[in-house]
Amino acid sequence: PTRHGVRRQRQMCIRDRQYPQRVDRMVLQCPVTHQWSDPSWMPAPDRWSFPLIRRNWLRKAVRPLYRYLANKNGGNRDRWLPRLAGGRFDEIKEDPATLELANVLMAASLDALQKPAGMQNDIDVFCRAGWTVREKLECPLLLLHDPQDTFVPFKHSEWLVDQVESADLQPLHCAGHLLWSGEETRKFGDLRRDFLHAT
Repeated sequence: PTRHGVRRQRQMCIRDRQYPQRVDRMVLQCPVTHQWSDPSWMPAPDRWSFPLIRRNWLRKAVRPLYRYLANKNGGNRDRWLPRLAGGRFDEIKEDPATLELANVLMAASLDALQKPAGMQNDIDVFCRAGWTVREKLECPLLLLHDPQDTFVPFKHSEWLVDQVESADLQPLHCAGHLLWSGEETRKFGDLRRDFLHAT
């Protein structure tokens, strides 16, 4: 899978199309569902780069800059945590469990940057049209997303739930992109468990 799991999501969508009997139900958490066709679909902190990533040759040219910035932010919790928590940062910035989780996730992100192909693939995929096979998603689909997520804007989930009849969107008050922290973390876990175990 890629750094953010997008290839895995695409494989699941393809499997749902080709082998629907193998996919009973699917949960997507803060998913990227729509092409980055304009800056509003991008992570808020990265929207400045939209003119640079619109064309393939420019994306290749700025990849070293992306890696540099990812390394810079990924190794600094004071930069990294506000970026992912978005509008919920003040609610979780002193929570010991969130800070411990942040350290684990930062280490994983830095490790992934040692093999930057995943990050490059993510950006290339997000910039292409038509990679979400929405008309082939027929199994029950649960979308879990915090409206204050500025890393993957909430409009991605709103768009998909409008496109897929079997989709159910559950907004959560968590910690932005970090659904494992914040006020409704327990609800997040309960919704996911109950949906996956439903008959």
